[in-house]
Amino acid sequence: MESKYDRVAYPENVYLHSDCEQEEFGTGVYPGVSIISRHKRRDDTIKIACFRIQRRLSFFLVIGGVLVLLLVCIIAVLASGSKVNLDHNESGGKNVPIIKNTNDKSLDYSDVKQSDSHLIDCSNGTTPSKNFACKFPVSQFGEECTREKNFGFKAGRPCILLSLKLNETMKPIPFEKESDVASKILKSRWSSTHVGLSCDGVTQADRNHISTDHFVSPSGKPEDNMEYQPVSGFPTAFFPKMSDKYITPAVMVQFTVMFNRYVDIKCVAWASNFNKGKPESTELYTAKFLLYVGK
Repeated sequence: MESKYDRVAYPENVYLHSDCEQEEFGTGVYPGVSIISRHKRRDDTIKIACFRIQRRLSFFLVIGGVLVLLLVCIIAVLASGSKVNLDHNESGGKNVPIIKNTNDKSLDYSDVKQSDSHLIDCSNGTTPSKNFACKFPVSQFGEECTREKNFGFKAGRPCILLSLKLNETMKPIPFEKESDVASKILKSRWSSTHVGLSCDGVTQADRNHISTDHFVSPSGKPEDNMEYQPVSGFPTAFFPKMSDKYITPAVMVQFTVMFNRYVDIKCVAWASNFNKGKPESTELYTAKFLLYVGK
């Protein structure tokens, strides 16, 4: 979750969480779609692209090489911008790469990939024993955030997939029902068996641009600004990790924002033992990104 937003292709790889190494897939709230990159990602791209040229090369090769590498660096920087650019049209238009990437990520939750006998149904609160893991059926993402509906992009209401990855031994503790987090933030979505998730605009201006005025449901009522599937967030039964068959729990968040506006979004995973009860204060349990829906 930058200030310069150009219409460029989405980056191939995205993780925004803590300062942990990305290759280790450490603790954090991860966007499951390749549409977000943090500042560190940009710096790493420059470092990788702009490597040093050995002195034994000729002067002209050095100059030519430097110019080429500078061009590569500029392209890499532009390609790593943390922008979700969604053009609203019938076929998905420029969103096709993002739709494909979302689909690829959602395939991890397909029935075909969850046929292993070591995967069990945890929907009733069952906690898996050693060498077993919980199933996470793709149906939990709801009826709107599906491949058939282009994950909401076709309708101009994009679905963003967020996954929660924790230390293998960590067991999250949900906030109590009487807490401010439950009563003022999660409200009816609070659950004693889930890590709650909330998303909102970063500033008041961003929050003003989260609107439902241009979307009306078949019943004639405005749609919700944001819809979460599963509604209560990430099931605690998935933690700690007990098997190499482990499936990372995820939530699809469907956004409704005003057309032709840039909206900074911040999402927070809520558990009382995350950052001493203040998960919103650290990047470890938050995800930020810029959302734009063109008309």
